[in-house]
Amino acid sequence: MQVELSAKEKLNTGIFIDDDYIPKWQFELIEELKNSSFANIVFVIKRDNSQKSRGFKATLKDINETVFRLHLKLDEFVFGRETDYAKSFDSKFLLNDLDTVTPADIEKIKNYQSDIILNLTGETLPGSVSKLGVLSYRTLKHPAPLGYNEVADKWETTESVLQLNNGLGRNKIIHHSQMLTHYVSIAKNRNACYWRTASTILRIIKGVYDYGEIYLERLIKSEEEYLAEASHRTFSNFNAAKNIFKHSWKVTKRVVQKMFYKDHWDLLYKFNSGDSDFSSFREFKFLTAPSDRDWADPFVISKDNKHYIFIEEMPYKTNKAHLSVLELDNKGNLLHSTKILEKDYHLSYPFVFKYEDVYYMIPETGQNKTIELYKCSKFPYKSEFVMNLMENVYAADVTLFYRNNKWWLFCCMDNTGKNVGMLDELHLFYSEDLFTTNWQSHPQNPVCTSSKTARPAGKIFIKNGKIYRPSQDSSGIYGRGININEITTLSETEYAETLVKKILPASGDELKGLHTFNFTDEIMLIDGFRRNKRIGINKLPSNNIDLNNFYTTRKKASKTVPVLD
Repeated sequence: MQVELSAKEKLNTGIFIDDDYIPKWQFELIEELKNSSFANIVFVIKRDNSQKSRGFKATLKDINETVFRLHLKLDEFVFGRETDYAKSFDSKFLLNDLDTVTPADIEKIKNYQSDIILNLTGETLPGSVSKLGVLSYRTLKHPAPLGYNEVADKWETTESVLQLNNGLGRNKIIHHSQMLTHYVSIAKNRNACYWRTASTILRIIKGVYDYGEIYLERLIKSEEEYLAEASHRTFSNFNAAKNIFKHSWKVTKRVVQKMFYKDHWDLLYKFNSGDSDFSSFREFKFLTAPSDRDWADPFVISKDNKHYIFIEEMPYKTNKAHLSVLELDNKGNLLHSTKILEKDYHLSYPFVFKYEDVYYMIPETGQNKTIELYKCSKFPYKSEFVMNLMENVYAADVTLFYRNNKWWLFCCMDNTGKNVGMLDELHLFYSEDLFTTNWQSHPQNPVCTSSKTARPAGKIFIKNGKIYRPSQDSSGIYGRGININEITTLSETEYAETLVKKILPASGDELKGLHTFNFTDEIMLIDGFRRNKRIGINKLPSNNIDLNNFYTTRKKASKTVPVLD
């Protein structure tokens, strides 16, 4: 039986916390929830005095934690001084006016007739005590807290999970995220994950308010096939001591690498590609950037026997990118390199498209917290600002697609307000009008929550009646590779895509990563990076190279999905 919720009334919500003193990420989450237009906190569940604990003790109560805590403190002192997720705050400033019960007071909890209970502890609570159930977060199945083993063992992603106990059986997963692991710092890794979790919890509770129980059912359905990886290693002080050594060695290697090598981004191109040849990267030529800057994010318009390549150009001296256009002839000669747009903030990903015989451009302007639309008033070298499509948003790699009389706007976003990254949450908006600020958020947002497949990597295109969305694989490192995803469902209420191809540099290849793919009927472009020596920088070759060593795989149920031919 579905629970009907009135859209006019806030959700009656209970909060389950460990102690009066809670970490900052929980404090700010509760504060936003209390001040929101969609939730009303009506009571607090708190353990009694004999069960109270602070800091990591609740999480680590069953292990000998001496060396482990030393590792965390050392990491925080060296790398995590700017992190704030774990700072202790007194929850009484927020919750002192509310009724307080203990977890044992089941009947009292039921009498509040709450719509949902938010469990911010490591303890369990029966789902039957609330109408819709108990929402809680959990980490993977290892004894160390979230983000620790992921750094020590160098996992490609750090995963966190939200689950719902609705009293009808085992916990149902309703959300999971896969963030790029911060290998250098445990504190920074944990900081990003917990702030992301806080923003996700707020989004889910608001989704329940907006759409009712059917919203939770859709979340459960979307996560039915999710299986979290898990580490089954026994945790001990001995393992913690080994982790200190491993972590220190990895950091030392990274520092040495940064001292002597520089990641250098260049372009690669191939003529006579056609839209049917995207499945194979062969005989590309390098279009090499000067040694003092990067060229990346290529978008291309072929016109009048020339190819105008719009790029992000970032001089190392300023470490702030502007947009440029490279003019290439049909023989591969670089005719011009012209700066076309520069701001006080970073610019990248110059998404160029044609609408009613006019070229427009949407560059990435996340640093300015805007999504800006420009008109190419004198193609390709002069662009005029038209309007902000969105403001007060931290968005990356905006990609438009026109389908079914609507504009669909894809981008990665960071809604935490803590700058934890824009690699793992793909958001989708739609509008019937391009020139508007009224973009409707898709009810499934974010439609993808993995750094392996979320971030856009080029224009969306159609082949044989199917829609394909290129995306970045940023698991392990930023710009690891490119995915081709088939969009199987695109509507105002539903979105679904399937990964059909993954393109990664082979082991030992000169290229270490790539992250943008675009093409016309005449030319195809990608970008890629290798590690150049800082002293006596060795430029990438400009001759033909064979990229047959790139491989394509998709792991699901131990099967390999055929690539498109």
